[in-house]
Amino acid sequence: MTFLVWNVRGINKRYKQKDLKLYLKNKYIKLSGLLETRVKETSINRVFKNIVPGWALQCNYQSAVNGKIWLTWDPNIYCVDIDRVEAQLIHCLARGRMDGFEAYFTLVYGFNTLEQRKALSISLNDISVHMTKPWILSGDFNAMLYTQDRLYSNPVTMNEMADFSDCIHTLLLNELPWKWDYYTWSDKQQGADRILSRIDRVFGNDMWIMNCGIVCTEYDTPLISDHL
Repeated sequence: MTFLVWNVRGINKRYKQKDLKLYLKNKYIKLSGLLETRVKETSINRVFKNIVPGWALQCNYQSAVNGKIWLTWDPNIYCVDIDRVEAQLIHCLARGRMDGFEAYFTLVYGFNTLEQRKALSISLNDISVHMTKPWILSGDFNAMLYTQDRLYSNPVTMNEMADFSDCIHTLLLNELPWKWDYYTWSDKQQGADRILSRIDRVFGNDMWIMNCGIVCTEYDTPLISDHL
């Protein structure tokens, strides 16, 4: 099983759509989460058919301006039952049609401010209460867990980390093994002024770890975005 979660920082431009389509094809990805697409609701069909025609799509336009979260999948490979659609997440049950895979999947795009993200923590807590299967959470949380999660800028404060850390601890989640770069976002400046942050992560519950423990997160080259 291979899936992609990517903050693409806008895919209105045709060259970005082509690059994304090629990436999905070359990596044999059949389930994908796209964040911060910046596509207006009236342009969904035009943009979407240029990337993965024939796939299914769930967006959160009713909860967020310009649909901050897109969940898309190949219906020949996966059956996806949508459970929640909110401003900061899409939550679903994904089942493989041929391999017996079954797990809950939460795609997250956290708001920029601590106060706004409190609603995300409440929603995740509510989801966890009813969790009876393997569960994986992935996305751009716009929050940091450790002091080293921001480089070449003001130090990360305990206040910045506390809410996110408490949420992950309460949910009994573990970060999945990962490889390649530690920092997942860059402001693309050069030299001493450059800012690097780790705000994109993948977590799993105990059932996920027991059933799918060999799954590893790969932070790939940013390419068309400033996120890995």
